[in-house]
Amino acid sequence: MLRPYNTYDEDDSGSGLFSLMVLFSAASVCETHEIQLSPDVQKGLMAQSEQQYKQAFDAFLAADRAGDMFGSALLGGLYAEGKGVEKNTARAETYFNKVLSNAAVKDSAVNYKTSYYAWHGADFMHSSVALARITARLGLAQIYEKTNPKESFKLYRLILRNIGANWGTTTSGQLLNAVTLGFGYSMASRAINLKALDPSATKDPYAKQLISIALYKIGMAYKEGRGTHVKRKKAIEFLEKARDFGNQKAIEALRGLL
Repeated sequence: MLRPYNTYDEDDSGSGLFSLMVLFSAASVCETHEIQLSPDVQKGLMAQSEQQYKQAFDAFLAADRAGDMFGSALLGGLYAEGKGVEKNTARAETYFNKVLSNAAVKDSAVNYKTSYYAWHGADFMHSSVALARITARLGLAQIYEKTNPKESFKLYRLILRNIGANWGTTTSGQLLNAVTLGFGYSMASRAINLKALDPSATKDPYAKQLISIALYKIGMAYKEGRGTHVKRKKAIEFLEKARDFGNQKAIEALRGLL
C-alpha cells in the first residue's frame, strides 16, 4: 500500500505541495476506491513514495510513452520538482498541457455520465484519466503562481468548480464522485458556492486535502491581490472555509484579517 508523506512544510507556494498531492491522491484512490492504474504508474508511485526518484522517473516515462495520461501528469510533476531528473519548468508545463489537451481527458470532462457509470462499473478508465486532469491542473496552477498569477488564480477556481463547488448543496456522494471524476465545469455555474463544500460530508482524505489547499490559495490571492483584486471579505470567506477543512496556514492568514 502506498502511503502519503507530507512535504508541505517549507514553502507555501513551492512544488512540495504538488509532491504531497500526487502521492496523497494515488494512495487514497488506490486504497479506498480501487481505481485501476497501469503497472508502470503503480511502480513509479511506489518508487516515489520511497523517494527513489530516478526509478519513479523511468516508470512514469514508460507510462507516458505508452499513452497513459496519469503517467504523463506525474512525469510533469517530477520535472517541476527536479526529482529524478534536472528541474525543467518548461518541460513540466509541456507535460501538463499534453494531458489537458488529450482527447480522452477532454472527453472524460464533458461526458460525465459515462464517467459516472464507468466509476461504478468494470471500466475505470475515465476515473484514472480524470485523476490525471486534476493532477495536471494542480501542477500548472503552482507553476503559474509566480509567472502568471492571474492564470493560476483561474486554475485554482477551476479545480474547486470541478469538485462540485459550483453545484447546489453537495452531498458526500456527489462531492466524492466530483473529486474523483473531475466533472467538467460546463455542467454548472462558474460561480463558486462555498456552502456546497461541507467538511463533515467529505470523507475522502484526498478530497479534503485538495479542497483545503485550493480554498487557501484562492483566499490568499484575494488577500494579497495575486492574480485578482484585493477583496478582504472574499479572502475571509475562503480562508475560513479552508480552516474548516483543516488548513493550518489559513488560521495564520486569518489573524491579520479578523
